[in-house]
Amino acid sequence: MAGGELESWLVANPGHPEAAEVRTKLDSHRRFWLRGHRGVLGFAYLTLGPIADGAA
Repeated sequence: MAGGELESWLVANPGHPEAAEVRTKLDSHRRFWLRGHRGVLGFAYLTLGPIADGAA
C-alpha cells in the first residue's frame, strides 16, 4: 500500500492491532521527507525546453 492508502486505512481502523505499527511507520516516513531526505545539497527544479530560433 502507498502512504495515502495507509493513512486512509489508519483513519478507518484506529483500533486495529497493527495500527500502532502502521502509525509509527507513517510518522517515520513523513519525518524523513519533511526534515532530511534532501541533505546538504537541497532541492532544485530543472526545466528543459527547446531553444527559440535565432537564440544563441
